[in-house]
Amino acid sequence: QQYIQIPQQRIELGSILYPPLNINKTKQYLAIVACGKRTNIRSLCPNTSGTCFVTIVFDSSYTGESSGSPHNLPAPEINLEDYSAAVDFFGSLDNVNRDKIRILGVCGWGKFALNASVSAPRIKAVAVSTLKALDLVVHRVAHSRYFGEDAYKALFDKLEQFFNEKLK
Repeated sequence: QQYIQIPQQRIELGSILYPPLNINKTKQYLAIVACGKRTNIRSLCPNTSGTCFVTIVFDSSYTGESSGSPHNLPAPEINLEDYSAAVDFFGSLDNVNRDKIRILGVCGWGKFALNASVSAPRIKAVAVSTLKALDLVVHRVAHSRYFGEDAYKALFDKLEQFFNEKLK
């Protein structure tokens, strides 16, 4: 692993580059750009490198080892650009196949990964790992508390019917 700084406008993204094990300097590898809570994702990415991936894990702007002040500032429009900066960085590496760049968003950064993939055709695949189900659990508890379980079930039956009709 190698600690690097990726330029992103006036900010430097604190990043770790994980090259493939036993890297072949003449080969081009698949690339994975990953962002999420650094403590969660650090343990995942060395395993993804293996023999066929080059992986970058970065802290988003204003968080962790990235620059920017004030620190821990939520900045969704900038966090979206963070993925683009990391993909641009991969484009500068000779051992990365620019046609095979993937991105991974973990936790709250999943939504930024999805948005980045929509706006950048050079990103060929996206994966997210988020706890979206938590929103449904909170909604269900709140809805059933105020409107009763029957109202909640009726609402979701209608939604299911709507989506089933859309799929026909």
